[in-house]
Amino acid sequence: MSGAIGTSGSGQAESHPFYQVAARGCSSHISRKKLVRFILGVKLKALRNHSLKVIAWIISIATGGFVLVAILQRLGPGSAELPLFNSDSAIPVLMSNSSYWRGFDAFYWGQDRFGAWPFLLIRCVAHGHVTPEILQAWVTFGLLLGLVPAYLLGLKEGLLAAMAYLLVILVPDLRSILFDMSQPYCWQIPALLMAWWSIRRLADPTQSGYAYGQAIGWCVLATWLASTSGPLLLIVTASELGLIGSARRWRIFIPSVVGMIFELGLRVGYDLWVTARWKKNFRTEIHLDLGHLIQNVLALWTRISDTKIWLSLFLVGALMGVCCVISRRKPSDLRGLEKTLRGTFLMSTAVLLMLLLLSHVRLNQYSLRYFAPAVVFSRWGGLVGASALSLSWVGERRKRIMRVFWVSVFAVSSLGFLPHREISPKYQAMRATAQAIARDYPGAFLIDGYWNSYVYAALAPPGLIKPLPVSGDWDREPWLESELPHGSAVLAGYSDFLQPPETSHPPRYLLQHDTLLELSDQHIQVEGDQHFSRYHVLAADRVGHLDLPRILGMNLRIQTELTLTPALSFRGGRVGIQLECPRLSSDPAATVEDPTGIERAAEVESVPFALLIQLPVQTLNSLLKLRFGVSPCTLRSAVWFKN
Repeated sequence: MSGAIGTSGSGQAESHPFYQVAARGCSSHISRKKLVRFILGVKLKALRNHSLKVIAWIISIATGGFVLVAILQRLGPGSAELPLFNSDSAIPVLMSNSSYWRGFDAFYWGQDRFGAWPFLLIRCVAHGHVTPEILQAWVTFGLLLGLVPAYLLGLKEGLLAAMAYLLVILVPDLRSILFDMSQPYCWQIPALLMAWWSIRRLADPTQSGYAYGQAIGWCVLATWLASTSGPLLLIVTASELGLIGSARRWRIFIPSVVGMIFELGLRVGYDLWVTARWKKNFRTEIHLDLGHLIQNVLALWTRISDTKIWLSLFLVGALMGVCCVISRRKPSDLRGLEKTLRGTFLMSTAVLLMLLLLSHVRLNQYSLRYFAPAVVFSRWGGLVGASALSLSWVGERRKRIMRVFWVSVFAVSSLGFLPHREISPKYQAMRATAQAIARDYPGAFLIDGYWNSYVYAALAPPGLIKPLPVSGDWDREPWLESELPHGSAVLAGYSDFLQPPETSHPPRYLLQHDTLLELSDQHIQVEGDQHFSRYHVLAADRVGHLDLPRILGMNLRIQTELTLTPALSFRGGRVGIQLECPRLSSDPAATVEDPTGIERAAEVESVPFALLIQLPVQTLNSLLKLRFGVSPCTLRSAVWFKN
């Protein structure tokens, strides 16, 4: 027996403590009681090590579940912790509830820089039953799904990486941006992390074509959401390669390149189709801003100082250097951590560089929302690097204890950053207004400024309010313009359209989207303390636009005289001229000149965002001459109504 134990097997088996003690026990007649005690000690040690791992998992799962439930309960669309629900937030709700499928749905309505596939997915699942609260729950699930790629990118310290990600997205200065349904970051950041992990898998030469397909899919989704994801994925792909390349490693760039080509083709096709369909340009003008570099540097430094991005980047860079030195001297598990830190550092830096060079950021006042990806990646990389690197300096037993410690620290910190449950009174008032309009005027058009039209449509049951911003404002649903002449009721708002009811009476006529409206009900007050005036579509025979190419964009600062030569001769009626501004400084002088050269005065009525000119009865083969005063306004169109 002792010979079998002492001589059989490999050298590793002979060096195992159990074999040494067993052999020593047989040769020295050690008592059976001590041998049993030793065996139990080994099992208890293994059980203790396993229990520490289980404890870490229990803490993580319990924290994640509690955070999910707490956010769903406390962080709704009406939460005081988030920006007030507005028309930008309303568009995703309307897109998710739409029953029509158009090429216009490829991007966030009315722009070409925010891919809309999350809303199309929600539309397929929810079948038109999406409220702001339901969409906010989808946003929460989408953002928390980032825990999965964060865990996978953390490799052996995946639990720490996932908990660090949870902590980062709950920090209050970022939370109000990441959980805002009008922003793409709740979808873009998890998609970027998933694409990153898929690309990392391709570094293994044994991966099959399925792995490439998965990586291409995630890269397409990430770049569809935001074109800036393309360069970020190229950078993170290069960081995964390291300094040593090979002839076959160029294939790892295929997913990110395919994603960029797909997004570019989709965006170009979208712009061409929208321009041809509605004669409008929804293209986002983004240019290199080399002429404002000094201004951009100063503004970016102010933002970087406010968010402490420089501190996070310095920490990530320092930790990356330490990992690099240790892994070069002694091969260890830190090589994977080094790649993760390098990727977060390079992506954060790349985001800041794009913010420095693109004009769109300056034109939007260097809004903090553009810095969100850089802040997320730099903070996440710093927390992962600090916690994982601290484990490499201790033994195996203490490493398990330290892992539980870091998981507990991240869990407690995350719970400390949970939002308070507080509903904005203004959100409740807007919801009451929307419900009252939908109940009393189902199917009515609501015309007001951009910020006070779509918001009520999203808060009402789907399809019961048709929102139209005033002519010239951001129009997210251009197909509704052609439906306005067939509308039954039109509600005109007082927020950004009509003058306050206590200071003036609503005009008898309105001209909006080339449709003439007549007053039906002077004053309507609905729940939520909102006031409207009700109009109906005037049964006027609209002949068409007058000299549209010459009128469109005519600047009254430069040109003050206009002569309209209609394709069809005037026979009385009205001419409506739509303006880009609410009112002119002074009404123009209007005259009608007949073929004999005799001029007759025409009556001009100024209404919000338009002019209505009543033509004399005998105007056959006549010209309409307008003389404007110098005014900071431009003209949009001129329409002739026969009746």
